[in-house]
Amino acid sequence: MKLNPKKCKEMMISFLQYDLQPIHPIHISGTLVERVSCYKLLGVIVSQDLTWNSHVDYILKKANSRLYALRQLKKAGLARHDLLQIYCSLIRPCIEYASPVWSDLTQNLINIIESVQKRALRSIFPSTSYEVALTQSGLETLENRRVNACQMFADKMKSADHINNPLSTIFQQNKHKNCEHNYNLRTT
Repeated sequence: MKLNPKKCKEMMISFLQYDLQPIHPIHISGTLVERVSCYKLLGVIVSQDLTWNSHVDYILKKANSRLYALRQLKKAGLARHDLLQIYCSLIRPCIEYASPVWSDLTQNLINIIESVQKRALRSIFPSTSYEVALTQSGLETLENRRVNACQMFADKMKSADHINNPLSTIFQQNKHKNCEHNYNLRTT
């Protein structure tokens, strides 16, 4: 296999408060590999600080442009049912793509993502609270959907065959859950 240095990126991940020594850049066939602070990998933006702020910003911009189209279709007179179908097929997949990967979010990011669905439902169900709009539309919160997606992924990995799926061993039940140990652990 030969690496293409133009398509390769280098990302430094370190949580040290100080630099031990300068890290020399990587070269492939004499070509310098670009060092980046975040990188889009299979549609998910990974940052060097391992937070999901950049990814949430990315999906927010994408969803907001689609929300504009939803509002224009509402002005054109589309029925609520059709607007819900458009939201569920064009906007929600954009903000849920690969959610089991990035679902461990701070409360602030959870609220920011949820605001997309709130604005969509406010547009479809004007002068209705978010909770009532969820009930009328038959939708659930995006946070609940992410939790369910993670649970389905974990269940699928637990039941997967070891030979065909190397990740299945990570998700196997811990056989030593009630194991006693002789460690002197602090409790504070």
